Amino acid sequence: MAYESMVRVVDTTAPTGTPVDRTIWVNDRLEASAFVENIRDFTNVTVSFREEPDFSKPGEQTVTIVLTDEGKNETQLKAKLVLQEDKEPPVIYGVRDNIVSLNTPVAYKKGIIAYDNRDGEIPVEVDSSKVNLRQEGSYPVIYSATDSSGNRTEYQVTFTVRASPVELVDRETVEALAWEILNQIITDDMTMEEKALAIYKYINKNVYYLGGRHTDDMITEAYYGMLKDPGDCYTYFCVSDLFLNLVGIPNIRVERLRYEGETNHYWHMINCGNGWYHFDASVHKPPFFSFMLTDAEAEEYSRQKGGGYYYRHDKSKYPKTPDK
Repeated sequence: MAYESMVRVVDTTAPTGTPVDRTIWVNDRLEASAFVENIRDFTNVTVSFREEPDFSKPGEQTVTIVLTDEGKNETQLKAKLVLQEDKEPPVIYGVRDNIVSLNTPVAYKKGIIAYDNRDGEIPVEVDSSKVNLRQEGSYPVIYSATDSSGNRTEYQVTFTVRASPVELVDRETVEALAWEILNQIITDDMTMEEKALAIYKYINKNVYYLGGRHTDDMITEAYYGMLKDPGDCYTYFCVSDLFLNLVGIPNIRVERLRYEGETNHYWHMINCGNGWYHFDASVHKPPFFSFMLTDAEAEEYSRQKGGGYYYRHDKSKYPKTPDK
């Protein structure tokens, strides 16, 4: 006599997992799966909230996570959710008073970057409506940036419009000459840092220092610098500004924080993808390699020069460099 039998396998083992506490900004959202790790079960497991968290409420709350396998077995885990309220306004780097040339267009946002603790880099708005480039004088320009939490930063600076002591050279002519040089020192397979170094080396060796600039107009001053007509640190700065922007290297213009009786100095901070560093292609005596300096290295050089003022700048207006 033969008998048939049937074995029914019933899954009664609930899934397991490790709860994970999370801290995020108010109004940011996370899926339930973000609160659990190391899920273990022989079948597929879905992860859900027992009750949807209130992501708009600052502070700490307990979140219950439900793990459900294909056999409908459930496990409930508890995790902490901390929602931080963003009250910190963005910082705008590179904002400073400027001298511009009469009847010459101005790129107000060049070298200006806004950074927010929550959103990262954000757009900068400029109100230059009170500037009259056809009349000499000093005019207010307002830079502002607003983050996703509604925090706003505003800086007012002065743009002084002056007639240039020399005839200005148009941008098209200047950029054409710049590209003739750049095409000789830059190749497509270079990294951004290699391009920046090539620019540094060229300017440091081929721009000459005499002790006076030709004009406050940066484009025209860069033109004289490329023609090897001697200038001052501003000339090196203007050629650097032109080259860095043409090849697309993010940069911020930096000006020495000086006190009465001290001379000015200009340089850049650049970011080749690994943080902001100081870039100063000016010639130094004795020679000094001022390429991608950290804040500490710039400060040490300033101490060695005496007075500690050479690379002194308002650190609240510029990003901090990496330590190395």
